[in-house]
Amino acid sequence: MLADWFGRENVKSKVIEEGYGSTSEAKAAETAKLEEHFEKYGSVPKGNQRSFKLKGDYG
Repeated sequence: MLADWFGRENVKSKVIEEGYGSTSEAKAAETAKLEEHFEKYGSVPKGNQRSFKLKGDYG
């Protein structure tokens, strides 16, 4: 956990969207945000590089 590594007082959380009824809905929303970021900046945020796979036609 980040709090274990950096200390609880140094880790902040922020809910940016609420109301997802399932994990699959939340994952779909996250994927959409990451694809939007990729389209805008041409890269995936460092914390998502291992797990995120682009689904669109970006090649």
